[in-house]
Amino acid sequence: MKESMKKILDIKERTLYNWRKEKKPIVLLLEKYFTSEDLEEFLETGSIRRFEADKYKSFADPILLDHAYYSLKLKLKELFGGTMLGPNKLYTKGAKDILIDVLKKISPKDTSFTIENAKERLLDRISEEELKWLALKNPAKRDLLSHYIKENFSNAEILAMVQKKDDVVEFLKKI
Repeated sequence: MKESMKKILDIKERTLYNWRKEKKPIVLLLEKYFTSEDLEEFLETGSIRRFEADKYKSFADPILLDHAYYSLKLKLKELFGGTMLGPNKLYTKGAKDILIDVLKKISPKDTSFTIENAKERLLDRISEEELKWLALKNPAKRDLLSHYIKENFSNAEILAMVQKKDDVVEFLKKI
């Protein structure tokens, strides 16, 4: 946090030390109301997303997303890790493979997924042109995945899925 504060205030380390000692209001404000991640984000982007929720609408309470992530894992295990046999197992594996492929193609910088629209955005991605080759092999697999998502996941769970996509992909590969 110290390095970020020095950059934002355009001061040297000794000055920051003195200002802390003197309890300068700007230093107290930065230390009390901002995290080091906030300051880094501001330095990198010129804004802090959590303060611009109306603009980005993708800020969701980290506690909500954490809970959503763990409930998501249980649902994914139930849907894709079951012990069913026969054609249903083949369709489910195909749906899981499509989901893995879609998640891998989402850029970490993609801010189009928000708490309000995450499910809709993921369903759009599943039906995008670049993924149609997967559906051509068997459109029922893509339809099954879309149905699973519509019926089983909340926007918060989908947002958590996208934000932790690398972890989710590894989890899906193991089940």
